[in-house]
Amino acid sequence: MSVQPGPSHQPAPQPFPQAVPQPPGPGPWTAHDARTAQAAQLWQQERAAGREAPQGWQPRIEPSSPKRGRLLTGLLVGLFVGLVVFAPAGYFVGDLLFGTDSKSDATHAAPSPSSTGLPAYEATQAELNRKKFEGDLAVMAEPWLPYLSRCVKNGEPGTPKLPGNEQVRITCQLDNMAVYFVQFKTAEDRSQEFLTRKQQNVDAQQLAPGASTPTRKAGASGKNDGNYVEFAFKPANAGAQTYVGIWWDRDGAPLLAARIEAAWVAGLDQKWEPLRDIWQRRG
Repeated sequence: MSVQPGPSHQPAPQPFPQAVPQPPGPGPWTAHDARTAQAAQLWQQERAAGREAPQGWQPRIEPSSPKRGRLLTGLLVGLFVGLVVFAPAGYFVGDLLFGTDSKSDATHAAPSPSSTGLPAYEATQAELNRKKFEGDLAVMAEPWLPYLSRCVKNGEPGTPKLPGNEQVRITCQLDNMAVYFVQFKTAEDRSQEFLTRKQQNVDAQQLAPGASTPTRKAGASGKNDGNYVEFAFKPANAGAQTYVGIWWDRDGAPLLAARIEAAWVAGLDQKWEPLRDIWQRRG
């Protein structure tokens, strides 16, 4: 029996989907995104007609709008710029309100004081210098030890020969001044040296005007009285400059004396006040 051709069982052609509008904003709208949008539109039409979507098919999650990423980037950039601009301003405002001392002490830590209450450098100098002194001479020199440097004792290499009336001499440096601590052989030797300094006090009226009259004074501690003489001298060699100094001794220590000397012009600018200030604070 011959088969008569019948009507076709192919599904009716679907209308061609309309062009899907591109989303606003920058960036290309790819073909992949267009196909996804078309599938989502067809799925919505199927649901409206009461038909289920093909098994296993789920609508693609639409990508987030580029605007959200741009907004987050803008916030991060603004935060960074704010830190760069306003952090230094806050630093200087803190200085104005609280002063530089409010900063952490860990950055600018002061030297740790020693058990004597001195800063580390002065305490170290005192320990180094103390090794040069002994007996009553060490007691006399004690207030000066933290501030002296380059102390040398007679008999060490490079030191000059002692005068005949001296038994011990220790010479130190204090800035641009020389400090001498002397132990004489006898009390008479010290008395003769004291008279020499008193004569140089008379000479100072011409060499370094303004020297005070010899007197008796207590040291900075107020515990020890002794003779105090301001003096001046000029070495005999040609072209030598004038030197000035202060002599002092202590009651109860007949063999000991000390003096501080400096160049009148180059060291003191022709002023007695700097020399007196040093002695008053250390003597």
